[in-house]
Amino acid sequence: MGTVYRYTIKTLWGLAKSKELGLTEEELHLLVARETGKDSIRELNRSELSHVCHILQKQKDDIKRQEGGCRNAGEPADRTAAPR
Repeated sequence: MGTVYRYTIKTLWGLAKSKELGLTEEELHLLVARETGKDSIRELNRSELSHVCHILQKQKDDIKRQEGGCRNAGEPADRTAAPR
C-alpha cells in the first residue's frame, strides 16, 4: 500500500513558491481555477487540494530531473566519476 499524504494550504503554497517552480500568487490562483473551477484556495476540499498539490509536485520533480536533481546531497553539481 502507498503512503497517504494530507496536503494543506501551507503545503500548496510551499510547493508553488519552491525555487524550482517560483509561481506568483496569480499563477497559483490561475492553476487552481483551471484544475478545480474554484477561485479561492480556501474553498478547495481535501480531494481538490490533493489534486493540485500532486500537479505541482510532479512539475517540481520534472524540473529537478531535467536539472540533474538526482545528485546526492552535498555533492558539487559538476562532480564527475573519474576512474582512478
